[in-house]
Amino acid sequence: GGALCADVFSYIAAAQRTPAGKRYTLTVNWRSESGYVAALNRFFAEVRNPFAIGGDAVSYVPVVAAPASRGNALPLRIDGKPAAELRLWVAQQETRGYLPKDAARSLALQATVREISLLLALGAAGRATIGSRPLKPSDIAILVLRNEDARLFIEPLRALHIPAVIARTGS
Repeated sequence: GGALCADVFSYIAAAQRTPAGKRYTLTVNWRSESGYVAALNRFFAEVRNPFAIGGDAVSYVPVVAAPASRGNALPLRIDGKPAAELRLWVAQQETRGYLPKDAARSLALQATVREISLLLALGAAGRATIGSRPLKPSDIAILVLRNEDARLFIEPLRALHIPAVIARTGS
């Protein structure tokens, strides 16, 4: 419930209507692992408009992970070692200039599905764990702007026999 299910565009509209001095931000993350939160803080540290939407209404505010957060209590491990805090993929193209948006979306979708498939295969082999148990499909979430974006993942995931659902179908 709450903000996690909220439409990002509704959030932007509300933020734009709210005076800057009246906006409040949580400073402690109770879900994520400390290394991941620190990596995001470093990544977004110098970016003025990190989300390329909403202008000044949506900014990145550095936070800390609570020592007792879910991610710190039950971290993702691959072969017994902490998983990468943050992984970025760079799309290569053969021509100069910008990659068209549809091509970039397709590459991102394919890369995401491949990564999920790899992680779940490692989980099935007991090599990817959350705490002491193998990683399973319900441990994974794909966050997108719109439900129509979420629907694009269903068929490719199911084609690989990975169960997939859209958690919320409203806006």
